[in-house]
Amino acid sequence: MERRLPSNDRAAGRIPRVLATLVLLAGILVPITTGTTPALASIPPVAEAGGPYSGSEGAAIVVDGSGSTDEDGTISSYAWTSSPGGTFDDDTAVSPTFTAPDNGEYTITLTVTDDADDTHSDDATVTVANADPVVDAGADDTAFT
Repeated sequence: MERRLPSNDRAAGRIPRVLATLVLLAGILVPITTGTTPALASIPPVAEAGGPYSGSEGAAIVVDGSGSTDEDGTISSYAWTSSPGGTFDDDTAVSPTFTAPDNGEYTITLTVTDDADDTHSDDATVTVANADPVVDAGADDTAFT
């Protein structure tokens, strides 16, 4: 027969910190093990990169990771990357702007880290349209004939 002794934590509705296992040997309860309760596992955060997004080449496109969550804590950092290129004005911001150098389809990835150092990543697509080129030939000159 095995019994667990209640602790003050259990009586107060908290997780018990110390457990004592008792075994009935010849009519006497004898403790055979004691130890601490293992820490509860952290629940990883959930990254939400939003999207899909669209815009024109060379133009700043706002992307939004504010839908990211952490059920049992807080998100401590955001990290944005893109492929096959492009830049972010601040790749550690919740909602940075993304600029693509050329038209095409880009994949952006948001990785969030929570206060327990757990991470999660999410991808979004950015479709970038071609923009008409802008030509500046300089100041007007007069030609002699």
